[in-house]
Amino acid sequence: MSDPQQWAEASRQRLASALTRSGALTTEWLPVLGVAPRDEFIPARAWARADSGHGRHWPIDRDADPETWWAAVGEDSPITTQFADGAPTDRDGPQGIATSSNSMPTMVFSMLAALQVQDGQRVLEIGTGTGWNAALLAARLGPGRVVTIEYDQDVADRAKARLDRLDVGVETVVGDGADGWVPGAPYDRIIDSKTFLSDW
Repeated sequence: MSDPQQWAEASRQRLASALTRSGALTTEWLPVLGVAPRDEFIPARAWARADSGHGRHWPIDRDADPETWWAAVGEDSPITTQFADGAPTDRDGPQGIATSSNSMPTMVFSMLAALQVQDGQRVLEIGTGTGWNAALLAARLGPGRVVTIEYDQDVADRAKARLDRLDVGVETVVGDGADGWVPGAPYDRIIDSKTFLSDW
């Protein structure tokens, strides 16, 4: 298989099948995955991890080795997109700790299920990361109903570019999530890495 479109289709199908088998991807969220596929939110060069996120980081590069990149993106494992707040990385290994990633898909959809969103609701997401989670929420709830706030300007800028390209109607804000985002209030749900479900 050498056609990028074939790689994309195979990768997306493999991930959807794995998430469905695990029970993480429910019928409410299955159509959303097609609107906001994970691969749209993984940069061309990133770091995958073996053993469902517990193994050693290894580089994936869509331009140099697209088949490996697509295979990694289709796995139910986290993919790190930034180390040490943007410090350079090299082929020998990452430098510093991971500071931004595209989370393990099982965890992403488990958090979304726990959020129990309903049609017409508004959501504040604290910690934008790659933007995938916000895109999934917006694809489910509709444009103008999701605000995502990110402390790291570079991370926020990259996520905004991806979200704008997908055109799902997410408002991206740079700021401290601990302060919330009053201009977008009221919210029906708030989601962050520590607390899955809350009311604003």
